[in-house]
Amino acid sequence: MTVLLAALARQSPEWSGPVFNIHAHLGRAEWAESLPHAEQVAKRCEIPLVVVRNEKGDLVDRVEGRLASLAGTGINPFMSAKQRFCTSEYKSGPINKYLRRFGLVISAIGIRREESKRRREKPAFQINQQLTSRRLRGLTVEEALRVRKPEQRLALIWHPIIDFSLDDVWEVCGTSKTEIAIRRALYREGKHAEALAGATVHPAYIRGAKRVSCALCILADLQTLIVGARHNSELLGRYQEVERRSGKTFQPGRALITLDLSEPKAQPTLY
Repeated sequence: MTVLLAALARQSPEWSGPVFNIHAHLGRAEWAESLPHAEQVAKRCEIPLVVVRNEKGDLVDRVEGRLASLAGTGINPFMSAKQRFCTSEYKSGPINKYLRRFGLVISAIGIRREESKRRREKPAFQINQQLTSRRLRGLTVEEALRVRKPEQRLALIWHPIIDFSLDDVWEVCGTSKTEIAIRRALYREGKHAEALAGATVHPAYIRGAKRVSCALCILADLQTLIVGARHNSELLGRYQEVERRSGKTFQPGRALITLDLSEPKAQPTLY
């Protein structure tokens, strides 16, 4: 989100409609710093922030509700790579609900080809099939723009940083790989305030996370999962209780209950 807004703020697109940053808030499943960070970035980039939520409760409510309703079925109450209700019900769902008030929508999403094989195949532009009027869904972006009638909704997905490298990301965020490494080293040494002071990126990156989404994400690598677990004890405890009661693990073959959360030994820092 940080690099996406910063990149868009540098451009001057010919667009007469409203421009805003939309954040789908996950409640207790989210880093406590995520919403304040989104507010700071939006203010710095001078792009208004809209916050949406699932009106039925947060993601923790959903997981614990599934624990109760699926008892005895053997079905895992957690999200999975194939059953990502965390995304469909708590991110894209609330966002799409808000965007339905507009007839023409261009949603800029900050994914990059380097991040995964699936994202490597994404086009720079595509039609949002969920939001777009049925008669336009099977068309190319160019065709839909040409034949769209005023009463038809057309929603496009734009990936403006799709070809960015990680170095590009840090540069646009006003930092660098070297600075991030130095800040992480300071944090490991226990110099938390110094490590975080003036940082332009989400605090989770300084703490060692490789990506930021849910505080505990079913798609996270081990390092990011451990960082999230260390700094979100209440969420960790709730999800560990779901593991105990369901007999299922948070990630395939990886239980939160068995994570080693001991802090790594600080190493001498070479600047």
